[in-house]
Amino acid sequence: MNQRKILFFLAQYAPLIDAYHKEMLAQIKLSSSSLARALTALKDKDYVYESGKGYDILDPLIKSVLCL
Repeated sequence: MNQRKILFFLAQYAPLIDAYHKEMLAQIKLSSSSLARALTALKDKDYVYESGKGYDILDPLIKSVLCL
């Protein structure tokens, strides 16, 4: 469920520069530890990548479907 929340959030607001910002955590209603575990799982599954600009969804098709 947390991974899904993060994917929907990234589809709307990516690239996510500061993933652990208080306002962002409050908006998606996750603790920082839950966010870290979910981001790690999403990176392992190749849904999300981390670049110099922040976190973003790897596949543009998935991103466009989540934005609908």
